[in-house]
Amino acid sequence: MQFSIAFPLAALTLLISTITAQAPGSQCGGIGWPGIMFCNPGSVCSKINDCEGLHGSLADQM
Repeated sequence: MQFSIAFPLAALTLLISTITAQAPGSQCGGIGWPGIMFCNPGSVCSKINDCEGLHGSLADQM
């Protein structure tokens, strides 16, 4: 029974985080950041300093 509930819940969580994810190149964190902190699948949030993070793709990191 637990698996039958866990899978739809995980799928819903992924869907919501994708819908509310920050656009690549946008700020995604920092001290007191009230905005979106989720990244699209295949993207990362890179720390620039304590007050700002920059959202980009994994390809940008290579």
